[in-house]
Amino acid sequence: MPAGESISKQPRRWSFNEDTDYEALDLPKESSYQGEEENEVLDVKMRQEDMQNKRLDPDLLPKAVSKKLSKYSLNKRLVLYVSPNKESRRVVINLDKELPAVVYATESIRFEKDQKKILVVSDDGGGLGLILAGMEVDNSPVSKDRNFYYFIDDSNTEKLVDRNIYANEDTILNLDLIKRKEIVPESFDAVVFQPESYVGKATILEQMVQIKKILKMGGVIYMLTHKKSGAGSYQRMLEEVFGADNLQPVKVGMGGYRLIKASKEDQEIPEVADLHTTVDVSILGKTFSVETLSGLFSKEGLDNGTRTLLESAKDSIKSAKHILDLGCGWGAIGITSALVNPVAKVDMIDIDHRAVETARKNVSKLGINERVTVYQTGDPRGNIRDVDLVLSNPPLHEKDNLLVELFTSTRSVMLKNGEVFIVVENAYLGKFKRILKTVFGSATIHFKPGNSFTIFRSRK
Repeated sequence: MPAGESISKQPRRWSFNEDTDYEALDLPKESSYQGEEENEVLDVKMRQEDMQNKRLDPDLLPKAVSKKLSKYSLNKRLVLYVSPNKESRRVVINLDKELPAVVYATESIRFEKDQKKILVVSDDGGGLGLILAGMEVDNSPVSKDRNFYYFIDDSNTEKLVDRNIYANEDTILNLDLIKRKEIVPESFDAVVFQPESYVGKATILEQMVQIKKILKMGGVIYMLTHKKSGAGSYQRMLEEVFGADNLQPVKVGMGGYRLIKASKEDQEIPEVADLHTTVDVSILGKTFSVETLSGLFSKEGLDNGTRTLLESAKDSIKSAKHILDLGCGWGAIGITSALVNPVAKVDMIDIDHRAVETARKNVSKLGINERVTVYQTGDPRGNIRDVDLVLSNPPLHEKDNLLVELFTSTRSVMLKNGEVFIVVENAYLGKFKRILKTVFGSATIHFKPGNSFTIFRSRK
C-alpha cells in the first residue's frame, strides 16, 4: 500500500482447514486465563462450541486490561497476542505488568491536531500502535483523518504486529504495517520511536538520522526509552541529530521510563560513521573476507563459540546435502559450511533485515549464491525442505515458548535422522537442554571445551 493512502480494511475471521487438529492448538485451559479481579474468566462453554463449529475467533479471548489506562475507551477492548504463530492463543492480560512501556507512552504522548500521519517504530508486537491509534479520552474521539503506520525490520515481530492488527480491525481502522520501500523523505508529521534493546548505539544514531530525513519540517520524534537502556546517551544523540535547542524537557515516568521529544527545525543531516566493517575469517582450512555491520552479533569477526561449533561439527558439514543456518547474522555458519562442502545446498535464515542484507552481500561477493539462499524469516517452513543438518548459534535471551516454536518449525523441514548442532553459553545450558528435549526428545552434549560454552547435538 502506498504510504499516502488512507486505510480501509474489510473484517476478517480466523479460518482453519477441516483437518485442523484442535487438540494440538495452544488453547487456554478452563482457568488459565484469569487476569486481574475485574477481568472476566474466559467462557469455556463458548470456546468449546466455537471449536466444534471450527470458528476460532479472537472475540472469545480475554482483552488486555490496565488500571492506569482505565479512562481510555480501548481498555478491555483489545486482543494482544504474544506470538506470531497463529496456533498460539496466548494473549496479554495485564498491560501494566506485561507492557509497561506501552502504558507509559500512552499516558505521556499527546499528538497535535496537525499531526495527521504518524509512524510507530517499535518491537513491542503492536500494542503501542494499536492503543495510540485508537485513543479516546473523556469520550473525545481521535482525529478521523489521522493515520498510523507501523514499521519493524524484524520479520517475526512484523508477523506479530500484523496478527494483532487483524485481530482488532473491527476496533482500530487507522493503523497498518508499512514496508521500508514505502517510506519516503519528509512524509511523516510525527514518529514514535522505541529503540530495540539489543541494538548498538551506532545503529540507534543511524536510525535517528533516518527518522529526521522522513519527518516533515516541524515534525516531531517522540523517543521512548529507559534509564537502564541508556536514556542519557540517547538524549545526547537526539541533540546531535536535531539540535539541543529543539529538544523538550525529558519526561520522567514510572519505573525509570523516559520520553524524549525533539522537533525537526532544519534540513541539516549529520554525518554518521560507516557501520560496515570488513573482516578476514580463517576456519577449517578456508580463508575469506566478509562484511559485518554494527549491531549484528560478533561484528568483529568469528567468535569462539561459533568457531568451536563449526570445528566440532566438521564431519557432519562435509557429508551433508542440505544445511540450514538458523539465525545466520552476517553469515558465518552458512558461508563456512558452503565453502567447506562445495556440493551442499545451504539455506540461511534470520529475522533481522540488516543481517539478511549483509549475509546476502557476503554470499554474492564470494560467488556462492547459486547454492546458498538467505531468507528473512523466523519460520523455515515457507521455503525450505529436506534439511539433513541444522547449525545454530541461537538467540540466548529469547523467550522459551518462542524458541520452542522456532525449533519445532525447524524440525518439520528436516529429514528423518537429520542432525542439529547448537552452541550455547553455559549459563543457558538448562534452558536449551529443556527446549531441545521438548522438540527432539534428546539433547546430547557433543562437546564442552571449558567453562564458557557447550555444543549440543540432537537428532530427528
